[in-house]
Amino acid sequence: MSNTSREIRSEVTSDGQLKLSIESVEMPTPKDHEVLLKVEASPINPSDLGLLISFAADLSSITTEGSGDDKVTTMNILSALHKTMAARFDKSMKVGNEGGGVVVDAGEAGKGLIGKTVGVAGGAMYSEYRCVPVDSCLVMNDGTSLKRSCLFICKPSNCSWVYRNHENGKSYSYHPHCRSIKFGSDVSKNM
Repeated sequence: MSNTSREIRSEVTSDGQLKLSIESVEMPTPKDHEVLLKVEASPINPSDLGLLISFAADLSSITTEGSGDDKVTTMNILSALHKTMAARFDKSMKVGNEGGGVVVDAGEAGKGLIGKTVGVAGGAMYSEYRCVPVDSCLVMNDGTSLKRSCLFICKPSNCSWVYRNHENGKSYSYHPHCRSIKFGSDVSKNM
């Protein structure tokens, strides 16, 4: 296992831009009452979009620069709504309300969950790895798919999900009612 984890971040700058990026962070270590979850799927709900791109973003201004994990997507904040975003200025915020995956490590209270597939509503779930309290884990029945493990709270018809394909190690964003995307590339044939 790597010493780092990646997270999707959303930041509203004081000069009026919203930036989406991938940040590498130190691998979290579970405390006694926590488990370390390898997040394999996380839905994109309307409530996630509020933090991810906000109601104030001008979607017609989207630009993307860089490549790989250094890619940053930027859009302008609508000038009439700029002041409403002041509480978020220059703060890189973790996103993703819920997710599912496999417990790969645990503190003392969660040792029995290692290797289990769980669903969690823990915030900051657009991450590769996430420490969450044992009590927040919903253990899935054997055979429950990773895609389904993340959908235990949201209404499936209202969400997309980010899914990590075990065969090729790539992550996909997928919505059942629209074209599948992998951060801009059509991957329908791979799902």
